[in-house]
Amino acid sequence: MFGILPAYGFFIRHAKGIELSDVDVSFVKEDRRPAFVFDTVERIELEHCRAAREGNVPGLVMMKAKSIKVHATEGLADFQGDSAAKKEM
Repeated sequence: MFGILPAYGFFIRHAKGIELSDVDVSFVKEDRRPAFVFDTVERIELEHCRAAREGNVPGLVMMKAKSIKVHATEGLADFQGDSAAKKEM
């Protein structure tokens, strides 16, 4: 219905107040998309999550994101802040 999404795991767009805790995402065959993509979001929190990554593909891409918190998530540095432009981690 939506075609190919920009994330293999969670593509969150136009949302506020989302918390993902103890989430584990992976793929069966190689996937060159990030696990998480946040587009025009506010107050999103990732805590104790794990995501499979392929090579140098970022695990998280943010665009126009406000009040993002990433804590104790495997493969991603802890982060708290905003991303007015595109930010990849």
